Amino acid sequence: MSLLPGGRTDKTGNEYEKHYLAILLLRLVNGELTSITVEPVGPNKDSVEYTAVDQAGNRYHYQCKLSNGTHNKWRTCDLKQYNVFNRAREIIETDPKNIYVFVSPLSYGELDQLCDRARTSASVEDLKNQLTNKEIRRAWEDCAKQLRLDISNDTDAQYLMSILSKWEFVTVPFSMESKRDLSSRVNCLFSGDSKAARELLENYANSNQRFVVPITADEIIHAMSERGHKFRKHLYGENNITKINSLNEIFLNSFHPINGKIIHRSETDKVLAEITNGNSVILHGKAGYGKSGCVYEIINKLMENGTLFLALNLAQEPPSTTSDKYGNELGLAQSPVYCLYNIAAGKPCVLILDQLDALRWTSRHSGSALEVCKQLISEANNLNKDFGGHISLVFITRTFDLETDASLRNLFPNDENKHFRWSKEEISHFSAGDVINVIDENYNTLSHKLQNLLLTPSSLYIWTTLTDSSAARNITTPFELMEKWWEQILENCESTGISKSAVTSLRDTIVDKLEKRPDSKLPRQFFIDSQKELQAMISNGLLVENNNAVSFSHQSFLDHFAVSNMVTKIYDGASILEVTDNRDKQTPYMRYRLLRVLQILSDDEDTLLGVCDDILRSEEVRYYFKCAVFEVMGQCEKPGDALLEYAYGYFENPDWHSYVYNTVYLGHPAFVQNLNDHGRYDWSANDGLELLRSINTKAQDFVYGKISPFCFQTEEKDKELYLVLSHSCANDSPEILEFRLKLLHMYPELWPWTWNTWDFSSGSANLIPMLRQLIEDIDQVKSELYIRESDRIGEFISQFYHEIISEILPVICEKTMLLNFRWPNYAYGENYSRWKKSGYVNSTARDIVEMAKAALCEFAAKEPPEFMAFAKEFDGRNSVVYYEILAETVYSLGTAYSDFAVSWLCDDPQNHFLIYTDNAEDYLSLAKKMIKKFSPYCSKDNFSRLENLILNWSDPAGEMIAIYNQRREVNQTKRYKPVYYAFWGHFQKTLLPFLDETRTSQETKQLIKVLERNEWVETSFYNCGVRSGPDLPVVSPVSGKADRICDKTWLNIISTPESRMNTNKPWRIKNGNYVEANHEFFSRSFSEQARHDPERFAKLSLRFPNECNSDYIKAVIRALYDNDADTKAAFRLTCDVVSRFMSDSDHNVTLEILQLIEKRAEENWPENILDFVCDVAMNSPHPSPDFSVLVDKKAVPYSLTTNALNCVRGFALQTISQLLWKHSDLADRFKSVIEHATQDLYEAVRFFSLTGAYPYYNFDRDFCIGILKKLIQNEPCIFGHHDIWETICRNYRNNSEFYVEHLKKACCSGIDELDEKAADYLCAIAIYYDFNIAEQLYQLPLNTNQIERVCLQAASSFDDEQFHSNSKAILLHYLDYGASNMFGYNKLFLDEKIDTGRDEDLLKKLLRSKPKDHMLQTILEYINSHGQDISKYVDTLQTFCEELASNENRFDRETTVTELIKCIIKLMDRTRRDPEIQTKCLDMWDDIYRSCFNMPFTQIFDNIS
Repeated sequence: MSLLPGGRTDKTGNEYEKHYLAILLLRLVNGELTSITVEPVGPNKDSVEYTAVDQAGNRYHYQCKLSNGTHNKWRTCDLKQYNVFNRAREIIETDPKNIYVFVSPLSYGELDQLCDRARTSASVEDLKNQLTNKEIRRAWEDCAKQLRLDISNDTDAQYLMSILSKWEFVTVPFSMESKRDLSSRVNCLFSGDSKAARELLENYANSNQRFVVPITADEIIHAMSERGHKFRKHLYGENNITKINSLNEIFLNSFHPINGKIIHRSETDKVLAEITNGNSVILHGKAGYGKSGCVYEIINKLMENGTLFLALNLAQEPPSTTSDKYGNELGLAQSPVYCLYNIAAGKPCVLILDQLDALRWTSRHSGSALEVCKQLISEANNLNKDFGGHISLVFITRTFDLETDASLRNLFPNDENKHFRWSKEEISHFSAGDVINVIDENYNTLSHKLQNLLLTPSSLYIWTTLTDSSAARNITTPFELMEKWWEQILENCESTGISKSAVTSLRDTIVDKLEKRPDSKLPRQFFIDSQKELQAMISNGLLVENNNAVSFSHQSFLDHFAVSNMVTKIYDGASILEVTDNRDKQTPYMRYRLLRVLQILSDDEDTLLGVCDDILRSEEVRYYFKCAVFEVMGQCEKPGDALLEYAYGYFENPDWHSYVYNTVYLGHPAFVQNLNDHGRYDWSANDGLELLRSINTKAQDFVYGKISPFCFQTEEKDKELYLVLSHSCANDSPEILEFRLKLLHMYPELWPWTWNTWDFSSGSANLIPMLRQLIEDIDQVKSELYIRESDRIGEFISQFYHEIISEILPVICEKTMLLNFRWPNYAYGENYSRWKKSGYVNSTARDIVEMAKAALCEFAAKEPPEFMAFAKEFDGRNSVVYYEILAETVYSLGTAYSDFAVSWLCDDPQNHFLIYTDNAEDYLSLAKKMIKKFSPYCSKDNFSRLENLILNWSDPAGEMIAIYNQRREVNQTKRYKPVYYAFWGHFQKTLLPFLDETRTSQETKQLIKVLERNEWVETSFYNCGVRSGPDLPVVSPVSGKADRICDKTWLNIISTPESRMNTNKPWRIKNGNYVEANHEFFSRSFSEQARHDPERFAKLSLRFPNECNSDYIKAVIRALYDNDADTKAAFRLTCDVVSRFMSDSDHNVTLEILQLIEKRAEENWPENILDFVCDVAMNSPHPSPDFSVLVDKKAVPYSLTTNALNCVRGFALQTISQLLWKHSDLADRFKSVIEHATQDLYEAVRFFSLTGAYPYYNFDRDFCIGILKKLIQNEPCIFGHHDIWETICRNYRNNSEFYVEHLKKACCSGIDELDEKAADYLCAIAIYYDFNIAEQLYQLPLNTNQIERVCLQAASSFDDEQFHSNSKAILLHYLDYGASNMFGYNKLFLDEKIDTGRDEDLLKKLLRSKPKDHMLQTILEYINSHGQDISKYVDTLQTFCEELASNENRFDRETTVTELIKCIIKLMDRTRRDPEIQTKCLDMWDDIYRSCFNMPFTQIFDNIS
């Protein structure tokens, strides 16, 4: 919390008003309003901050309120305090076109809903019909009271409705998030930096002194334009439409359909459906899967429908810097999104962005490209949300990049933004039918590998260009297919008189030139001397020409030829250095190419090993390039002996062991198994076990052979061996499964480690013995496994229901055979709850029961005759759980099996009717459902059998005798009215009504009527657990009709002794509530009525008997809290009530009276009541010395405050404080009381004496400061009082030394909360008053929590220009001395208080301070997104990377590594022409690779770069 000195806190309220002004000005320039006036003149000038006129001439009067004291919402009494009701009425009455608007970030309870309903109601009667709940009815009544209207009078009610219909309550949040949101909305209408534009609007009135006079839209647009923020609607023009059409033509011309035809993709229909629904789409698929063809089809459909669209290829037209500049680069006046929005004029439009994955963070592309994409998304979102836009975006990307690159995923947040929803549509390869439609039935004659290859659209495209496909039937890889095509292109060129060498030379030149360009195209004029060769390559489909630019027809072709050239050079004898260039040219992009080269060479092991050896031995090859060698080795599925030996040599090399271990051996069976060929390897060591674990699914026999010698020797080793096994048991070999089950049985504590073993989607039969073993061991399993949360468990049960019934159900019956739930052995406790179905999360045992139940239901559904035979023959071991399973299964049968179901019920009624383990209201719930379902359809004999069984049922004799004895004992005391606990009839009353009434006998009908009249016979008798009935509210007998009870009846109820209430009568259920007659519940109904009519019940309270339940007294007093009857008579009545009960001995009544006086402190209370306040403050016996509401030794001041507010003498001081704030003339009356409180025996009262003294600062400063200093000297905990900081602030200059010395002592009190607050205050004093105090603060032995509070305090004022340097100095100091919890520093970034230029020193020091990873990630993200000149941080980043390289365990968070890489790539991108920095960046790549052996770093790196 910021401890700004008194007076400065008003600044925040002013900021809120300016914030809302900016919102209004946006509405003005958007055409919703015609003018706005700031601080208007006239009769309402003091009531509102702004007035605005809309197009219809309505005049809106805005009043802004940031806060409501300590309350977090607005109540009618709060609005009255600020005179809002009178202001609203005055404004609305002045002119029929006036509307009053109250603006705040707080909620309004039901007030805003009430006004909304008043506006939409056709009449008062209509409005009253809409007041459907108590809260909104009360708001209606309260508003009438505030405006002194009688709503029983039609005229007054009509008037109130008229006022409310022209009153609006608007909730406008105010936070960093709301500021960012407003900046985004500003950006929708004005160009340029959105934050600067927002601040211009916020400060427009102040900066230009535009008060009192109307401000128009033209004025704002002109003023913003002069400051460089153009109005976007003025940037619309015909040239934008022409350019969009031109860009679309370029995009379409770049695509060449297979055989010149569009192949329909089902994904097209899905994408178009999403666009029609207003959603946006991410179309993704693997490389070459035909994403472009799908987009081509989508565009054709959009053109057919007349939908405006703009299609851009991000690889051809990569964005840079900002969305507006991107639009300018494309030839548009502004951002593509804004251009589409202005042209569409409210109609749907689509922006298509192809090849999102091409925006890699390398030196070849702009580092801000993804940021521009994020801007485009944000713009579309805001236009749709706030300005009536209907914009859909379609991004196209590779699946791999989308799933693994966090920077891409973060573009598409999965929030529930109703204005902008993302749908992901994955495009798959062609089907065999699709391919056959293109190349006919010959497809079926091709090899399996070639068939699979041609399912990829890019491969099929090349295949269809081959003139002699029969010669290519042996092709198995894309590389071979591409090479075959290239041979054909060369042959075609030669046949037309163009030499192969000339075409090859041109191809190599194109590849070389494109490698050096930021986009993937060359201008046509580049080919002046090679026109014939160029045209031949275009004719053969290898190149495309578009808008006087030439590029490869597919991006993958460029990569292929670049890599192919490198391979060719190697086979021609070139050294690897000639291929990879020198150290300063070994960029991440070149590393990607090197990986491709090595992958191709992996088919030629001898050549591969020669190249690898050259790379690893060369001093001119960078470390992270050398790492590529081992990455490719690890990808070899069948390495030869030479490669295995070569890898082993580096496995034994200490310099390379860790990297080779992680990259080559871990997870690769051939290399792991090869370790056996090099002598004895210790498989029981940690590294050995980890290697075995990494191949546990790929080489099970080998793994089992290596771990079996160590099995069952020690518990510690056995548990280590268990972790070697695969997470999933689905593919366990019989030996591995047996081993797994044996370990789990021996060590049941291992069962929680199987949480991810339950892969039911695998459909593996291995799960059956696992489930059986689990249920056998269930008594020893202490943690829940939640196996029912697994995917596709239903399909598994459907597949294996026979096995579940035969293998698992018998074990369930065995485990539960001894559970007894029948009288008198009601079972509770852990063993009971484990087997009982839960309404929340089931236990593991119960999950398996549910599986068994589902399996038996599946059996019954598929094989009814076999199930019925099973039900008669199976021995359920008298298990109550089995009876539940069987009952549920019988119930699942269709009505065709009604006779079987009814017979089954009657065969064993004790076990079949009463089901004890289901999660139901009562034990008979399932029986009720079965009787209702089957009794209409069973035979007459079975129906009679069932009916007679129910009629003649008796509970166990012992239970009935116990009930009778209980009844007799209660009645013998004669303390209560006689009770008639029933011991028969509960069963019949519960079940008979569920029989088919058209078939029941006359005897049954008569018995039902008799039982219904007897309230002692309870249907809740068989309720589950304790006989408490269903979970329903408890109310009094007068609930729902209390408003019709007269005063005399209320007095009779209040006068009735508790002993005469029917407390022993069973609870009755009425209208969905339990009804209980006692004072607790009568007083609740009374309280509700008193709240609605305080005056009536205040008068009634004066007639209360002397001895009555205090709940009624407290209800009346509480009703008077907010009594708004503003008359002397009403206040006299309140005083009479207080006088009547202030002598009550119940301290809770006294507390209620004190709260009433406190809440209505503005009243002129009479002398006797003021004397009462003084008396209880000094003499009340409450609190006693041992009284305590809260004891927290770590938060003593908080405990003291809580205890003070809950005791009479303490709360009396709170009441006195409020009286003094309103009536300074009472100062002399209360001085002695406050002085007395400083000597009170109870610490909380002494602590709270400052509450009473604080108001004196305004009219008797010496007295206030005297009390404060006395408390500081005698009560160290006083520094935890909520009023002390304001008091110190006002008096600091006069007593600075005194306060500082005692705060320093308080810092070492040993009381956590006090220590922290004292440090907090000292920090605030250093920042706001005297920075020399900081040196004294630094000398104190602060603990971690104190330092955190100090840093948070410094962070809170960090962005205040006046106090920035002091705040920063403190934060810099604690980076060197003790700041381990980084939350204070983190807050600087979360609240965007850091300026990367101004605060460069702090940023660098933070990076060098080795902060925790989550903090480091925040810093790096901030530098990456806010640092305009990231080159400033090159040395800091390099130092940090060097430290990482020297400490393997220092850094293991993938997300943080990702952010670090992004920073380095951005640094490379922004410093392309600075060789020195480029070299440092490459050094950083080496360092990062050296530091991250334990991470999937290559994937992270290649994903981003």
